[in-house]
Amino acid sequence: MPAWGFSLVEVALAVAVIGFSLLAVVGLLPPLLDTERDNTFRSMIPKIRAQALAELRAKPYPTALPHTESMLFTDGAELTTDPNKAIYKCEATLTVPIASVAGTDGGVPDLKTDFCLVKLSCSVLSRPKDTPVQFHESLAKER
Repeated sequence: MPAWGFSLVEVALAVAVIGFSLLAVVGLLPPLLDTERDNTFRSMIPKIRAQALAELRAKPYPTALPHTESMLFTDGAELTTDPNKAIYKCEATLTVPIASVAGTDGGVPDLKTDFCLVKLSCSVLSRPKDTPVQFHESLAKER
């Protein structure tokens, strides 16, 4: 009468193939999670940028330049003051433009007092060694 079933060698080979496959999948998880984290951050950048600029425009124009502000954002790119909820950080550095023109009676703005350059550096708090994403904007004083 023939024996039905698998031999011990066949079972051992099947377990080895399954184990090797699982090891490969587990080995791919860290790079896949890093890619997912990067893609999430990249998709939040426009919202963080818009929120940061809106926050800067809502505040009074700085009296002294250069001026630096740090803003924290949640995972939904909403501005927060709670460091425990913060996922992203945006540093805003306001500086005087290099070239400037003097104001005249004709309404030409004085770039040293009515206009500044803004450099936004956005990063993920849990990854401080990553290079921040930077944007350059301008900010004008309302008259």
